[in-house]
Amino acid sequence: MRAADWSGDWDHAFEHAQSRRLLMHECLRRAALWARAYGAEAEWPFFDVTRYADKDFQLPPELAAALDEGLKKVAYDARKTCGAAELLQAAFRGTSGS
Repeated sequence: MRAADWSGDWDHAFEHAQSRRLLMHECLRRAALWARAYGAEAEWPFFDVTRYADKDFQLPPELAAALDEGLKKVAYDARKTCGAAELLQAAFRGTSGS
């Protein structure tokens, strides 16, 4: 999420339409696998898988602050779908040993 270019340069976006389509396809495919694994099909495609894997998981404060800062760069409509997936999953992996 932090590496993405959120500037809204649409001319640039169209130059990379094929790779962005493939990335979105892969994102949806992975989300479908997780949704099926946790019985969260009704929440697919944009849901927080960590909430299904460990309902008690809390994002560490330093990562929550980094997330808040990173989301300032993201268009408002995309903030819900970004939802901290990158940071939450990295933190979850670090605490669960998965």
